[in-house]
Amino acid sequence: MSPGDRVALVLPSSIDYASGYGAIVRAGAIATGLSMRLGPREFEAILAKADPSLIIAESAAGAPTIPAHYAVLDRSELSAAYDNPELGGDRPRREATDPVVIIWTSGTTGVPKGAWFDHRNLAAAVKSAGVMSGPFDRRLVATPFQHPGYMVKIWDQLAWGSTIVISPTPWTAPAMLDLLMQQKINVAGGVPTQWAKLLELPGIEQMDFSHVRLGLVATAPAAPELIQRVTAGSAAL
Repeated sequence: MSPGDRVALVLPSSIDYASGYGAIVRAGAIATGLSMRLGPREFEAILAKADPSLIIAESAAGAPTIPAHYAVLDRSELSAAYDNPELGGDRPRREATDPVVIIWTSGTTGVPKGAWFDHRNLAAAVKSAGVMSGPFDRRLVATPFQHPGYMVKIWDQLAWGSTIVISPTPWTAPAMLDLLMQQKINVAGGVPTQWAKLLELPGIEQMDFSHVRLGLVATAPAAPELIQRVTAGSAAL
């Protein structure tokens, strides 16, 4: 992996994805993430456009098939790769205008299209975060790691020392509630339906959510009635 190389992550949201992403950026390469749920047409179209020099992939059943001509590092080999002394060497010099990450559209109007972000863009995400980020936040993230909500936030996470907690898969309201309480989540993200189902849990009105500083809604508009119900359910939201 060399500065400027494109490296693809074909992994579920996980510590391996986060560690791999950080290592790619540390090496001065350009990271891109591909959803495990992409169809063959979209998956192959992204690989053809990105032309990665390396793919870090999940080899489990159900993972997308990667054409044989690509160099692939299996997820199970990541630990050994991190022991490579070259990763701890001098940091490659990169400019503010050098690309860091490529993010892809969903492909609903054709094959996916890529948009790249440079270091200036990622720094802007820190400066513009406002109340959405704070020192040592514990964030419950509902979007997959290939989503811009994670991929463009690496500077933000490092700047604030954030802890990322992955939303339960498969998602259930009781499981989300357990994470909110056990992990002392400060910033919680979810789609409107998830918030609505959370409010339907018995006894939710008597629970202490004072540690939750902010609730975020993603992927769809939230009805005013839902916002009022969530706000009424916790003085912290």
